[in-house]
Amino acid sequence: MWLIHDVKGVSKLIFILLLLVSFIVGALLSYIWTMAYYAPLEFHLPTQASITIEDVGFPTENTAFFDVVLLNPSYSPSNVTVEQIKVSTNDGLLHNVTSTLPSLPSVLAPGISQTFRAYWDWGNYKGQTVYIIALVSGGSGPTFQTRTSP
Repeated sequence: MWLIHDVKGVSKLIFILLLLVSFIVGALLSYIWTMAYYAPLEFHLPTQASITIEDVGFPTENTAFFDVVLLNPSYSPSNVTVEQIKVSTNDGLLHNVTSTLPSLPSVLAPGISQTFRAYWDWGNYKGQTVYIIALVSGGSGPTFQTRTSP
């Protein structure tokens, strides 16, 4: 009978700590299990090189040119060669940019952003919506919708 009277249960403090630890471990395992399913669906990187147009600027003081900022994202698998820049207007015409600075074709490495000054007279299209198209070799070329300066 001595043993029964001297045995003490787990204290309330240790019991609370064990519950907290088990809740944290359970939440962590639940998170890992859920992310193991959803994470591979979310992170599909492209297999071909693709660039984006970050910005297009039409200076109001000179309608002979506009600036295009092209970015080859850091997750891109390879270099991209920008072949040509074109402009599509609301009247259904596709205009060639006569020249650029720096000149095209130009190579963009992954993670590099480059500003091109595209020489095309947009004076007849003031205040209209135009589409800037960058043509690249071996990948997808972006299209950027913008409004010219009034």
